[in-house]
Amino acid sequence: MVEHTSYMFITGPDVIRLVTHEEVTKDQLGGAMTHNETSGVAHFAAKDDAECLSMIRELLSFMPSNNLEEPPRKACTDSIERADIALDTLVPAESNQPYDMKDVLRHVADDGYFFEVQEHYAKNMVIGFARMGGKPVGLVANQPAFLAGTLDINASVKGARFVRFCDCFNIPLITFEDVPGFLPGTTQEYGGIIRHGAKLLYAFAEATVPKITVITRKAYGGAYCVMASKHIRADVNYAWPTAEIAVMGPEGAVDIVYKRELEHAANREAMRAEKMEEFRERFANPYVAAERGFVDAVIHPRETRKRLIQALEMLENKRDKNHPRNTGIFRSRISSPIGNLPGTLPTSTTHLARRRSLAYNSRDGSDPRRQTGKTCVHSIPRTRKRRSISPHEEANRDVVRPGAGHQFVGCVCRVQAR
Repeated sequence: MVEHTSYMFITGPDVIRLVTHEEVTKDQLGGAMTHNETSGVAHFAAKDDAECLSMIRELLSFMPSNNLEEPPRKACTDSIERADIALDTLVPAESNQPYDMKDVLRHVADDGYFFEVQEHYAKNMVIGFARMGGKPVGLVANQPAFLAGTLDINASVKGARFVRFCDCFNIPLITFEDVPGFLPGTTQEYGGIIRHGAKLLYAFAEATVPKITVITRKAYGGAYCVMASKHIRADVNYAWPTAEIAVMGPEGAVDIVYKRELEHAANREAMRAEKMEEFRERFANPYVAAERGFVDAVIHPRETRKRLIQALEMLENKRDKNHPRNTGIFRSRISSPIGNLPGTLPTSTTHLARRRSLAYNSRDGSDPRRQTGKTCVHSIPRTRKRRSISPHEEANRDVVRPGAGHQFVGCVCRVQAR
C-alpha cells in the first residue's frame, strides 16, 4: 500500500461515526501503516507509486510464473564457501540478552540481501525472501529483539501464511530458531493462541518443499516443535553451540523440579544458582538433542552459509506429497462421454447438477444431455442427507451407480435438454 494515498476498509469513517459514534480518519481506519502495523492485511508500505511498483517487481523476481515451475535462479557472485567470522560472536553469551536476527539472515544470504515481508507487523517473527547460491529461499525466523522472540497469535498467523505461500510456489524454507516459548497471558489465551499457534505447526508439517532449520539459541517446549523441528518432518536441522534445546529454560525448570529442596534450603539463592548451572550442563545444550537424532549436526556459526547451500543442493530433487484427504473435494473414478477418465467431483450439489452431464454416461450408455425430461442421480458423500422424492421421480430416474467399494447415496436433479 502507498502511504497517504491508499486506503482499505469495509465501512468508511462516516458510517462508523453514524453507527458507533467513533471519530476516526481514513488514515487511522484503513491507511497504509494501519494495515501494515496493526491489522496485518497489507504486506508492504511504499512512499510513492514508483517505490510500490519496484517492490512488486522485486517480489516477482523470487517467484515462478506458476506453481508447476521452479523458482527463477540468478547467477551467484557471492562465494558459497564464504565463512563469516562475525557470526561467531553475534549471539550474546547471556541467554537473556537480545540481538537482531536480521543481522544473522543478512550474513548468510547472497550479497547480504534480505527482502523482508510484513516488516511492521508482528515484529517478533521475521519473514522474507533471500537467495542462497543464486536460488530463492523463504526465510522464517524468531526475533529476540522484540518480545524475546516468543510466539503469539499474530506471529503464528504471519508465519503460517508465509510458509504456505512458499510451499505453493516450490520455494525452499529455511528457519532460524530462537524461541523461548509461546507468549503467556490472558489476552493470548482468550484470543485463541492454541488455535492460531496450531496453524503454524500445521503449515510446517504440511509443506513438501525442502525444509532446513538452524537453532541459534533457545528452543524451548512446544514452540521448539512448532518451528520446523524434526518431529514435524523438517529435512535437515542444524544447531549452533549456543543452542539450548529443552522443555523450558533453566530458571523455570529449577523452580518446578527442585521446589521442595529450595523451600528448605539454608541459602536458597546459592542452591538455585547451583541447580541452574547443573541443568544447563545436562540439558540446555544441543549435544543431548544431537545424540537422540533431533539435530543433524552442531556447526560453527561461521559455517552456516556453506552448510545451508550444501543442504539445499542435496534436497534439490526432493519429491514429497501428503496423504489424500477427504476435505474440500473428494476424488473418484467416473465415466465420461469420451471414455473412462479419473476425475474430481466437487462437493457442491449445485455444481454437480450443472456439470454432471459432462461427467458420466447414464446407465444405458447414452448422453444424459439428450434425455429430455429424465433425471440422473448424482453421487455425493453420505454426510449429505437425502431429500425425499416423489413416486413419479422414483419411477423415472436413471440410476448411475458409483464404483465398487464406494458408499454413496442418491441426490436427484433434473437434466435439462439443450
